[in-house]
Amino acid sequence: MEEAARASGRSPVALLEREEERERLRNAVTAAAGGRGSLVAIEGPPGIGKTCLLELASELAGDEFERLSARATELEREFPWGVSAQLFERRIVTADSEEREHLLAGAASLAESAIDPTSGGGSFQAEAHGLYWLAANLSAERPLLLLVDDLQWADSASARWLRYLTPRLDGLRALVLVSVRPGAGGEAALVLAEAADVLRPAPLGLEAAGVLLADRLGRPPDPTFASACHEATGGNPFLLEELVATVAADGIEPTAAHAAGVRRLGPPAIARAVLARLGQLPPAASALARSLTILGPAGVALAAALAGLDPDDAFQAANLLVAERILRSDDELDFAHPILSSAVAEDVSPGERAAAHARAARLLAERGEDSERVALHLAATEPAGDAWTVELLCEAAAGALRRGAPDVALSHLRRALAEPPPPEQRPAVLAGLGQAAALAGAPDAVELLTRAHDAAETGPERAALAIELARASALLDGDLDRAAAVLAHEQARADDPDLAIRLAAEWTTLTRYDPRYARQAIDRVERLGREAEGGGPLTRIVYAQMAIESAFAGDSADRSAELAGRALADGTLVAEQSADSPSCYLAIHALVASGRLADAEWHLQVALSDARRRGSALGYASASMCRSHALYARGRVSDAMADGRAALDLALENGWWPMAPWIAGFLAEALVEHDDLDEAEAVVGLPQLAPWLGPAAGLDPLLESRARLRAERADHRAALTDFRRVGELRLSMEADNPAISAWRSGAAQALAALGEAEEAAELAA
Repeated sequence: MEEAARASGRSPVALLEREEERERLRNAVTAAAGGRGSLVAIEGPPGIGKTCLLELASELAGDEFERLSARATELEREFPWGVSAQLFERRIVTADSEEREHLLAGAASLAESAIDPTSGGGSFQAEAHGLYWLAANLSAERPLLLLVDDLQWADSASARWLRYLTPRLDGLRALVLVSVRPGAGGEAALVLAEAADVLRPAPLGLEAAGVLLADRLGRPPDPTFASACHEATGGNPFLLEELVATVAADGIEPTAAHAAGVRRLGPPAIARAVLARLGQLPPAASALARSLTILGPAGVALAAALAGLDPDDAFQAANLLVAERILRSDDELDFAHPILSSAVAEDVSPGERAAAHARAARLLAERGEDSERVALHLAATEPAGDAWTVELLCEAAAGALRRGAPDVALSHLRRALAEPPPPEQRPAVLAGLGQAAALAGAPDAVELLTRAHDAAETGPERAALAIELARASALLDGDLDRAAAVLAHEQARADDPDLAIRLAAEWTTLTRYDPRYARQAIDRVERLGREAEGGGPLTRIVYAQMAIESAFAGDSADRSAELAGRALADGTLVAEQSADSPSCYLAIHALVASGRLADAEWHLQVALSDARRRGSALGYASASMCRSHALYARGRVSDAMADGRAALDLALENGWWPMAPWIAGFLAEALVEHDDLDEAEAVVGLPQLAPWLGPAAGLDPLLESRARLRAERADHRAALTDFRRVGELRLSMEADNPAISAWRSGAAQALAALGEAEEAAELAA
């Protein structure tokens, strides 16, 4: 056992009693080299040897594999794509121009905004797709090994990408290895659940403890003494190493007489021993170590500046800390193990820590560090009413939004509001907070937008926030009455006629599909159309509404398409209103109904690009939902299913129940066409969608898709019931164009199958 460990060239304790783990890692490496990639996780408490197993896998991979590694840190878990950037940034930066062009060819170019924060924004979906293709391009050259240590601290975007990557690894020459602590929640737990294999290294046994003691102390220990050491550390390899170091430093003989004293040296005592070792070093060493608990891995110069040390003194202190095995030094200084970092960090009071983070933020800002990294430190400070802090957090939030990370922007702006901002900054902070919450689909988006709307100081600001509040109320919370009331109230206050029409048009867009408001919405569209013909103010939103009303009424396809074209105006409507606006999809749906499918798909690509650029989850789900329908109409059923699944996953993940029946309806439509009836049944049967299939069913396609599914299952009586209900809804809401809903054809076929030929013929006619 000891010889096997020594053969790897590392400390014997690192691989003692790890024969099974070695074999499983070897199998994973071999499989990846042959094109059967996978994600393997190593789960265990601090000190159990997870990092050593990652290093072992790297050795097993040898020179055949390209190795890229990252280590997540607690401080940077709010930095979007931080772990992914660690994995790929250096590889891309050091490549020459020809290789860089090759690696980022095709869809891999979408990865640039995840790797380089200065390259502009993107959405998670686009960047995840890009990173996948970057990994695929790398693995095409030679097998690829991706190592991620301490996954429990990974930023959300990177962890989500690992989930995205995992089912796509089979077929790639790539192995992903992650280490994670037990009890990790959030995205890390989901990654662990999807791993192809999970290694859970056990504590070392008594025999291994004896081997280590003999190796470190130069003589075999008394069995009672060895047992006491094993008991004190629970067989944790790192703690065992630290205990042996303490025993050696204190000159304790490994005899039975000293067993009782050693038995009392559990993990807390070992942590105190580490601090005692630190205390025996010059004060500069302690100051430098404390600064690293604030900064995380850092260069000596930066750590020295935070600690207030002379650079020469800091270098000497760093050398001492490395010699004492408290720090390690690669490109940057870092603690040799998280247990050591925790021991030193716990010796710093909360007040001292908050003050140190405040100094670190100022120091990094003075050095020109990216505002998002500075904001990570500001998040750990105590609110103090500091205008500079608010300004920088807002700047970091803007940067996060440009990178398509509204959830991170939301975190920064919550902290800015808690500072609190000066009175003159408060409305802007609230507005940004509400908008970021809406983009992220946050549960309190409506509450935050309400506060922002109430605090807005000018009419245009109030109107813009009222529109965002109404969309969030209707689409995220399902509170259409609130949405309608907010827009009506703001319209009554509007002094600008163009602004009043925009608010009225938004009201119509959101209410048209509810039977209680449908007639009023139709009348309003007709009135707005007459005003347009009379030379009154008109917005593109009204053209979009006129287009869909033309399609609903069965007007000529040319007329519907013409109105939709005026509304969309070669992408202008999306540019003005964003991919979050339902108005865009009214016009696009009119294009689909009138058979202009290529045009519809082009505009949906514009909407998807806008959503990706802004990181809008709502916009991405909306555009994907509508593209699913457009692709189905073009006969690209598999692509329609892919878009529908992506949109539905996003809606279910965020609890956007008002959107879910539309998405599920379009997805089920494609699944039935593809003959995936069981999956269609599962989609239509989602318990969360039951309210949209009952008496209150609306114009969404869910009920009609269920009718078609029942017809395919030869349940003609149930299909007929659904088709008739669809017809009642269409007729009552004056949206009965067969080009949009062919419910009569479906009902006629069901009647024919049931032997009701006369009624079937009447409907078919």
